[in-house]
Amino acid sequence: ETDNIIAAMQPGEYEHVTDLCKIELPTVQTLRKLANAPLMESNQHVADVFDALIVAMENIRSHCRQLKYEKRIQLITTLDGMIDWRDIPEVQNQLNNQNISLTVFCVGLDDINSGKSEQSTSLQETNAERWKEFISGIESGNLLDFEVARKEMQGFTKDEVLSSASFRGYLTLGDPVYFPETSLKISINMYIHSSPAKVPSAKKWSTLSNTLGTQSDERSHAVITEKTYRLKPSAYEDADEAGDAAALEIEKVVDESSIEKAYKLGATLVTVFKEVEDFLKIRTTPGMAIIGFYRRDCVPRYYMRGNTYFVLAGSSNPRFAGRAISALAHALRRNDAVALVRHVTRDNVPPKIGILIPFFAEDVDCLRFVQIAYADDVRHFKFTSLDKVMKVSGKEVVKDHPLLPSSEALDAMGNFIDSMDLGILGKDENGGYPDPENTFNPYIWRLNRAIIMRLYNPDAPLPNLDPMLQKQLEPPPKLVENSKHHVETLKRVLDIKKVDRTKKRTRYEAPGVAEADIHKQPVEDIINMSRSEAPDDVGQLLKNSKRIREISAVDPVGDFKNMISNTEEDLMIVNLVTTSFGDQYYSRSIDYLKLLRETAAKENESEPFNNLMFQLKAICDPSNPQSRRLDFWKLLKDNQITLITNKEASDSGRTPEDAEDVSIYISRDFCN
Repeated sequence: ETDNIIAAMQPGEYEHVTDLCKIELPTVQTLRKLANAPLMESNQHVADVFDALIVAMENIRSHCRQLKYEKRIQLITTLDGMIDWRDIPEVQNQLNNQNISLTVFCVGLDDINSGKSEQSTSLQETNAERWKEFISGIESGNLLDFEVARKEMQGFTKDEVLSSASFRGYLTLGDPVYFPETSLKISINMYIHSSPAKVPSAKKWSTLSNTLGTQSDERSHAVITEKTYRLKPSAYEDADEAGDAAALEIEKVVDESSIEKAYKLGATLVTVFKEVEDFLKIRTTPGMAIIGFYRRDCVPRYYMRGNTYFVLAGSSNPRFAGRAISALAHALRRNDAVALVRHVTRDNVPPKIGILIPFFAEDVDCLRFVQIAYADDVRHFKFTSLDKVMKVSGKEVVKDHPLLPSSEALDAMGNFIDSMDLGILGKDENGGYPDPENTFNPYIWRLNRAIIMRLYNPDAPLPNLDPMLQKQLEPPPKLVENSKHHVETLKRVLDIKKVDRTKKRTRYEAPGVAEADIHKQPVEDIINMSRSEAPDDVGQLLKNSKRIREISAVDPVGDFKNMISNTEEDLMIVNLVTTSFGDQYYSRSIDYLKLLRETAAKENESEPFNNLMFQLKAICDPSNPQSRRLDFWKLLKDNQITLITNKEASDSGRTPEDAEDVSIYISRDFCN
């Protein structure tokens, strides 16, 4: 089959060469046609690849004419078939005169320089040599191995971004309008240096869109967004009961012009009209103004946000601008300082605040602009120190505390970090894993790959993650092997246990009340029960009102005396100790224990108090140096709060020797 621009003008010439399409911007149909082009095998009708090269040159010449284009031809050949090499000088001259670059990819060669391989024929070797001679006479010509080029194309490369200024304006120091003699105005251009890579944006696509024309069955798939504002049901539900549903339906729709903005202030919505909002807007003009200079350590790293920009000399008086920027950069570096600037990109745009940092490269002295946060953007949080524990009383604890790591734990963690050092890997084993220059975003890569595959084939499956990206998401096997022993040591030292998430959480309920019986009593029974339990006289009512169930902050000692007098109430000292944040409730608990001990000794109630001491001893666990309540047990000993002996109360069975050595009387019931 022959269908090309030269064969149409010269029948019988340049046969078996077909133009797939005209030179134009690629479309989906063009790419799919190229990907699904059939491979034609014929021993009788073999095209001359040199004829195909001449046809490509003629297509470029007729399309580009004398206009400024970047012209390239990429030719892939298996080096089979006879080639007519008689027109080599003329073709070379045409390529050079039209500034067309030619890249020839040879398939099936082991060494492109020698032009030979184990399975190559003499014809292929001859054609390879002739191609080398042909490429040597072209100003922009390359001869490459197709397999090497294919692997390079399937690899990862960074997109070359066209250098275009994102801002053109002036950098001012002082006020050049009112004080032109004592101010400085420098023409600058800003170029983006670093910004987050974004995923391709998606648009809405519909299979039900109307056709493009009356004579075409192709659909546009376009989606048009329409907004309709309606009242909430509460605004018209009363009118709906009155009737006239059709008129009511029209009243539900609200015209967009009658809608105003409302801002929330607490539980109130404050309406702000458009005229007021426009009046309150800040009127700004584009530019960058230096506010002042600060030491570099005055700007923490976490204050910096957004993209980074290079600040270079602008087009207005570029020589002066270049010298001024270079002088400013050297002055900032010499004083280890940064310049605080106010930056506005367009008219009436809210201003940004940022800093200018000196930057020096080969033959380049410039500045870098980084936006920093306003005071409203910074959140100051206080976190617990990792090397000390600060108690409520102000005392600092630096060792022997359950919230602080032991020396054994610190050594185990240090050994684990050393075992994961990437420096122990060789260059081949590393494979570029920690190198930021060769670390790519797997999500963006896979999405782009899926879009390309669906472009060629709408039914193509989702692509698998590239092995190189998969390798970057996993730690190197050698490091995992080196750290196994240290991981086990950490688990043992830190007492790390796996949490069983399948186990149901404990539900705390009132004793003796089944779950099925909760909230199932009729209201009438509750009312009748309350009436039956009502006191007969005022005295009984006053007596019941004095029953204290909680210790208040108003009169804690008085509340505690009432709790002691009420034998039906549970004591709350254990709850205060166990729920204390640090030593927050310790002093209060000591006061309660002193009062309770005095009262229990007078009322011959020593046994409940002694049991309480056993319970506190089990909670504090003084035999464990990592116990969280060890400091409370020390307070008990310092205040000489111990068991009630038989010398203090007649009902006590404890001797003074027992009180001095309380540790031997820990009850097993309280330890479990």
